[in-house]
Amino acid sequence: MPSRGRPDLTGPGCRAVVVGTGSHPGDRLAALPSAVPSAKALAEALATECGMGDRVRLLCDPGSPSEVLAALAETVDLAGPTQGRYESGAVVFCHVGHGLRGPGGRLYLATAATRSLTDTAHSVPYDEIERYLSDGPADPLVILDCCFAGNAREPSRPPASDPFGGSRPQGSYLLASALRDTLAYAPEGAEYTLFTGELLNLLREGDAGGPPRLTPGSLYRLLDQRLQGGPARPYGGGTARMAERVLTANRRYTPSPETASTPDDPDAVSPYPGIVPFLPEQHHLFFGREKVTRELLRRVAQTRLGEPLVVIGTSGVGKSSLLRAGLSTAAEDAGLGSVRIVSAPGAQPFRALAEAWAAAVDRPVTEVVRNLEQGRFSRPASDAKAVRAPGVLVVDQLEQYFTHGGDATEQQRFAAALTAADGPRIVLALRADYHDDALRDRHLAPLVARDHFTVPALDDAEVEAAIVGPARYEGLQWEEGVPQILRREVNEERAGGGPGDAAALPFLAHVLREIWLRRRGTTLTYAAYQQAGGIRDAVARTAEGIYADLDDEGRTRLRELMLAMVQVADGEGRLVRRRVSREELAGSEDLLRRLADARLVVVDEQGGAQLGHDSLLYAWQRLQGWIAEVRGDLLRLRRLTEAAESWSDHGSGLWTGTSLDEARALVAAEESARLPVRQVVRDFVTAADQAQRRRRSVTRAWIAGLSALALVAGVLAGWAFYENGQAADRERSLIARELAIKADIMRERDPQKALQLSLAAYRTAQTSETRSSLYAAATTVAPAHLSPARGERKPVLNLAYSPDGEVLAASHRGGRVRLWDVSKPAMPAEAGGFKVDGSAAIAYHPRTRVLAVQTATSLTLWNTTDAMHPERVARLSIAEGTTFTLAFSGDGRTLAAGSEAGRLRLWDVSDPAHPALRVERTIAETEVISLAFTRDGRHLITGNGNEEGDGGQPAQVRLWDLTDPDRPVLRDTERAETVMAVAAHPKRDLVVATGAGGKAAWWEPADGRELRRVEVEEYRDYLGSHPDGIPSLSFSGDGRLLAGADRDNGVHRRDVTGKVSEVENWQSLSALPSGEPAQSVAYSPDSRYLAAGDVAGEIRLWPGRTWASAIEGRVPSIVEAGTSAFSGDGKLVLAQTENADYTTRTRVWDISDLRA
Repeated sequence: MPSRGRPDLTGPGCRAVVVGTGSHPGDRLAALPSAVPSAKALAEALATECGMGDRVRLLCDPGSPSEVLAALAETVDLAGPTQGRYESGAVVFCHVGHGLRGPGGRLYLATAATRSLTDTAHSVPYDEIERYLSDGPADPLVILDCCFAGNAREPSRPPASDPFGGSRPQGSYLLASALRDTLAYAPEGAEYTLFTGELLNLLREGDAGGPPRLTPGSLYRLLDQRLQGGPARPYGGGTARMAERVLTANRRYTPSPETASTPDDPDAVSPYPGIVPFLPEQHHLFFGREKVTRELLRRVAQTRLGEPLVVIGTSGVGKSSLLRAGLSTAAEDAGLGSVRIVSAPGAQPFRALAEAWAAAVDRPVTEVVRNLEQGRFSRPASDAKAVRAPGVLVVDQLEQYFTHGGDATEQQRFAAALTAADGPRIVLALRADYHDDALRDRHLAPLVARDHFTVPALDDAEVEAAIVGPARYEGLQWEEGVPQILRREVNEERAGGGPGDAAALPFLAHVLREIWLRRRGTTLTYAAYQQAGGIRDAVARTAEGIYADLDDEGRTRLRELMLAMVQVADGEGRLVRRRVSREELAGSEDLLRRLADARLVVVDEQGGAQLGHDSLLYAWQRLQGWIAEVRGDLLRLRRLTEAAESWSDHGSGLWTGTSLDEARALVAAEESARLPVRQVVRDFVTAADQAQRRRRSVTRAWIAGLSALALVAGVLAGWAFYENGQAADRERSLIARELAIKADIMRERDPQKALQLSLAAYRTAQTSETRSSLYAAATTVAPAHLSPARGERKPVLNLAYSPDGEVLAASHRGGRVRLWDVSKPAMPAEAGGFKVDGSAAIAYHPRTRVLAVQTATSLTLWNTTDAMHPERVARLSIAEGTTFTLAFSGDGRTLAAGSEAGRLRLWDVSDPAHPALRVERTIAETEVISLAFTRDGRHLITGNGNEEGDGGQPAQVRLWDLTDPDRPVLRDTERAETVMAVAAHPKRDLVVATGAGGKAAWWEPADGRELRRVEVEEYRDYLGSHPDGIPSLSFSGDGRLLAGADRDNGVHRRDVTGKVSEVENWQSLSALPSGEPAQSVAYSPDSRYLAAGDVAGEIRLWPGRTWASAIEGRVPSIVEAGTSAFSGDGKLVLAQTENADYTTRTRVWDISDLRA
């Protein structure tokens, strides 16, 4: 049995009824001699193998339906939760015998009184069994070994994909011997029926190919495998809670990657819940918090009734998981009773408390409300349910008391209810940054000041336990070194402070689940960790993946939905989650399901939803951008919503004047998809408008009597007009200055947007400051933007220029290849494109417009002479394996491709319509991540990544002689710390490779026989700075520049015209900014333009040199009003440079003759 209390059948609240019917009166219904022995053996297996002991009731040949139903009713009454155990209890109902099809296709189970296949009067209606099980407090497991089991349906039939939907009680699991409309099978002369016999073998002996613990879900999968090709196929289905309940240990389990579940297994359940909290039923997977759980339990046990314990911790420290998966189980084991959790009190905390308690004790909400107002908690409806009355009541996310702006009376009732002396022990969970708010609140202050428990952050050992424990429990193993990398990342996030500190653990939780989804057999690998994006990027990568897969309409709806789940808590701009009701979610069900499946959003029992964790507010940059756009409006919208809800409840409080103008603006913002506005708000504004019109109609009656004052008003208006004009000029100047300052601030990051702001500033007011900003924009290089016109803004994986430089090809994640007309680089336009079978590497033929595209499963060649209508000229299937890199030889006859598992392919593409595979060879232990032909076209450079862990191979750069492409010869191999990209100089013998952290290594392929390393001082061998490294390199066609895509700082460039022996002194040029992390770079053949693609799907086309005359340094930003970097006549300009000692030098340049 499991050592950590995973739900099983050993508890006193677990009961079973096993029915076997093999004898029938007369000869119209065949006897089943194996039915009763099968039932007896199954009852014995439940008692011994599953640990149920004497809690199994056996009925052999029951004489009537009432005998079966009476036994089931008695068993259901005895089952359920008990003191000292968390499990909700379980009822196992087994039937071995005939199944009958009754009226409406419903299922009936034969008894010893059943005479024929149509005698439903003496058979047990399965509907009644279902009703007993559904109404009971325990989770049902139903095992039916009979014919026609799938006919047990309700009149409203479930979808065809789930034929047993009607025969499965709520919260249960059904294991049946036969699919709908098929017969079960009992071999003649056999001791047991076929289905029960195989089930008994599994329970008694296990299966070497099964998991370490047998559950209903795994039993179904094993039975289905064993009965393949037999006379009847089994069925299994139900909820995850019962599907994963342990029945017994697998006695033949042998841990092996070959027998483990794989990411393609739809029934596998992750031991890591992701960014959402652990649930009570996952307590067996909750590692790392044992010590804190024991201490919290001790404090709860010491808590006196009517004196709540406040649990305080920072956002992301794990309060919700501790209360659900830690305290819930521990409190029951300690005899404190079950734990009831109010997960989100919202704007009506008293109502939420009353509804939760009413559900727990099965009493009407109105009665519970009345009793709570009188200072007492309602008791259960009957003594039989007294044992299920919660002993501990937890209110999670107490900060919503402040952030959701509840009514003062509601808050007072809520606080008073928490002090009721006859109720359960009360635990309140509060975010630490709202502790001061609680102390200032007159209702909560007495409760918060009384007693509190602080949840500490996990130490290193606890973090490692949280990483390793769940995997080990489920029979999985971590690749060596990966848990340590994750732990180090957690510490780095904490050390960085800010939102990353609080979000470290939620980010860890999310990346653990993403790694599990990408596991290899039973191993959680480093490759899966890399694919997930690490702790810092995993959440954002998951969210961005959903965004990228949506069309424009879907993205707009996603923005609305996410903003609806965000609330600005106060004037300080603190952000919190907001629960969105079912009504607000109408029309977004599919999108919500995707977010919930990715664990980014949690859907509650009432159909409402909220973000999975506060950390998502800081993890996803796009969401931060959306919030930043409307942050001020969100705070105003919150106040407007509170007023609207108060008006809806009480019928008063309509806004007027400027407040109503503001409300109208907020509603109008919704129409432009800027804000999520609820219907109650729109109704509120409509009512306020109607009230205002009524007031105006009354006011008009007074206007006629005041007409004489109009003349005086006219005189005053003339004077005011002059003053207003002066004020307007001052206001325009201030606005223009603010625009110019913003332009200067963002000029390095986004020069194109800065240019637009500079133009807007100059048009607003022509001042020395705006002229200076405009001049600075004119001397700043700005790129042309290539954005897909029809959405699908997925990351750019590769870029390739046609040899004439007029077409730029871009491959995007998911298999989309786009062709851009860049014959006029200042005005690029999307030409054509096509879709292939997955993400692809691409390369252009060096002399024609033939584009090669290789995916994980195919190689295709495309004629793009007409870029608007590309034509596929060839397609070949290949053995599956991700392709990372593709390159043509200089003569265009050979195409080289690097793939995963160290595979190198060389294609003969002399005739593009008939490509042929020359060579396919495994050259490394890890993926061939990048390759490039040298300038002579006869040698190939390949680079492969390193193996992680002790004893792993380092990264390698290899030199191949392809004088005879059919017989490549390895000439030399050099080691590197890591390799992400390689490039060969087009004009001389020089090779460069970059790896993690932007580190670069240089070699000279002397005579094509060896790679001679160019020594560089360690601190000067970096091309970029981001930890993820430089994923793409490109030399300019003239050999003067090298560009590298940096995932942090845009695009790095280096002047490579100097001597190779002085490579460390080669000048690094200013980085070209990128709005999102850069992924791929490519120079045009004439070296005049550099294309850079990013992870958001956008491409920037940078000119190779500035449009204006070069001035050493940069134009300084405006410091104070009235100053400018340019002289009043525009003939002189200031420029600043930074010296080696970090001091700044300012020079005055004469620009009266720009030709000089």
